[in-house]
Amino acid sequence: MKRLTTARARSGLARAGAVSVAGLALLLLLPGCARQTPDKPPEEAFALTASALSGDDRFAYQGESSAYDGAGRLRRRMSFGGEVANHRIVALSGEAHGTGEAGASASPLALVKAVERHAASVAYAPEQRKGEVTLKLVLAPAAAQRRMADDLQGQLPPEALRTLSASTVCWWTADRRTWFPLRLREESAIRYRLSGKSHEERRTVVTSFQRSPDSGTIEK
Repeated sequence: MKRLTTARARSGLARAGAVSVAGLALLLLLPGCARQTPDKPPEEAFALTASALSGDDRFAYQGESSAYDGAGRLRRRMSFGGEVANHRIVALSGEAHGTGEAGASASPLALVKAVERHAASVAYAPEQRKGEVTLKLVLAPAAAQRRMADDLQGQLPPEALRTLSASTVCWWTADRRTWFPLRLREESAIRYRLSGKSHEERRTVVTSFQRSPDSGTIEK
């Protein structure tokens, strides 16, 4: 009886192990769960994808910018878009919802240049989807502050601008084969004092890029 019980226990463990292995294999095959190990340093990957964008002579972008107060209430929302041909912006579009100026929120290309020049850190995102490369880019605090101060000129009084501080983190996703960017998500936090009170604002800007079918770009 003891031998039979032991044999059944071993059989049960074997079946459980087989199920676990099969389940793990299934998870690895699911589209959103694939995790690939990048084969380049993150700084090199960002340089490649930034070059793919600047080197492409025809593409378009569109996005949406949202601003929230310290309590998480939506203050304003704006949609925007643009077209680039022969390395020049040939068309711009945008529609504001609420109050506020477009400013830096509607300038993803300017943000890319700022990150190229003033990135404090460049790292791979924890999860990588199949066929894509996602990077986490942190803008240097001084550069983030300058960018937001320029953007808020005319919207905030000098008192607030003198005390303004800002932080900006970007999530940059590119095609793994061509290195052309697919999405850029900016998350910025802004803090300042006005009339003796502390104020905080959060901005989220999501931009998608679309290549023209006849464009050329870098191949991996």
